[in-house]
Amino acid sequence: MTTTAAVGASQRKDSYQAGRSAIKQALNKLNVQKADLIFLFTSEHYDQAAVLRGVRSMSRSAPIIGCCGGGNLTRKGVLLKSVALMAIKSDQFQITLESGQITSDNIRKVAEQVAEALESQIDTMPSVPHRAVVVLSDSADRKLLDIVAGMTDTLGPICPLVGGGASDHAPARQFFNDQALPRTLVTALLQSPHPIGVGVRHGWNPVGGPLVVSQSEDQFIVKLNGRPAYEVFYEIFASSAPELRRETFFQFTRTHPIGLPQISGEYLIREVVQVRADGGIECVGHIPENAVVRFMQGDRESLLVGAQQAAEDALRALQGHPAAAVLVFDCVSRLPIWGDRADEEIAVIQKVFGPETPILGMYSYGEIANPIGVNLAAYHNKTMVVVALPAHS
Repeated sequence: MTTTAAVGASQRKDSYQAGRSAIKQALNKLNVQKADLIFLFTSEHYDQAAVLRGVRSMSRSAPIIGCCGGGNLTRKGVLLKSVALMAIKSDQFQITLESGQITSDNIRKVAEQVAEALESQIDTMPSVPHRAVVVLSDSADRKLLDIVAGMTDTLGPICPLVGGGASDHAPARQFFNDQALPRTLVTALLQSPHPIGVGVRHGWNPVGGPLVVSQSEDQFIVKLNGRPAYEVFYEIFASSAPELRRETFFQFTRTHPIGLPQISGEYLIREVVQVRADGGIECVGHIPENAVVRFMQGDRESLLVGAQQAAEDALRALQGHPAAAVLVFDCVSRLPIWGDRADEEIAVIQKVFGPETPILGMYSYGEIANPIGVNLAAYHNKTMVVVALPAHS
């Protein structure tokens, strides 16, 4: 039993030709005419439907899922304006695709319905004991939070979720077979006789002591330890960051998110985006009242350590099997921190898996994965998720 994969990428300006070029490269590397599964990632600079037509011009009826993100990652490095895809040929994976159209008032219900459809296809035979669901969706209006909740309510711990949010800009689309769709949840259930490796790390480190969220309003932290949240934030960082003011708050918090401590000792990261007039701090994602939080900090070096750890965790989880392919979901909010050194993240992942292992990644708008030591998937910010697919028996 074998699994092989190849990546194709194009930066051609013509959308159709970019899609056609990417799939042609991948199929030529695999030396096949049809793949068993295609992951397709684009950037918002393209006509999404035309890209898909270009891919379909050579992919025959191969199953396709994907989305438009904030840029792509391959062995060539970071390709911000590009079409990139991975074609997989496998006689060991059982592959099931499901999708659902979402609106602002039915997100959780659709997520549950998609999860139920996937659950009905789970093979309980001992010959395929390992599984994961790749989840891609529109990230606008905090949809990923409800999607993760709905899918975990149904699938629970029996099936890990991995994936990320698509761009929430108007041209963005999610791909499902022959369709380029807005506001859609697309998923792929992968079932395998061998372990699927997942690594989830971020590289952010706590600063200051633990704080109790004494008042919150959904994604807003109003008070910490009974005081206005911004007042506490300023007190912790003002001495080391004299430039910190309300006007520079977002720029500063790019490297100073909030962490929710997990049972494993790791932190679930929430991005901080603005401060209200009353001193409340807005985060990307719900912050429960009475939760314990820490302010975090990091830089390029710590993020690079996080990327390497995520790759090493994913490789270790393969339990000795080589990796046929690697998928990466890297938060788009980490990208400005890197500047012209963004290629270093993908380089360190490539080093872990070896120079010949195909890698495809996207800059995601929120990440989905099981935190370390936790059996249920969660919604992450400013985090990297690495997924390693096993090669053969």
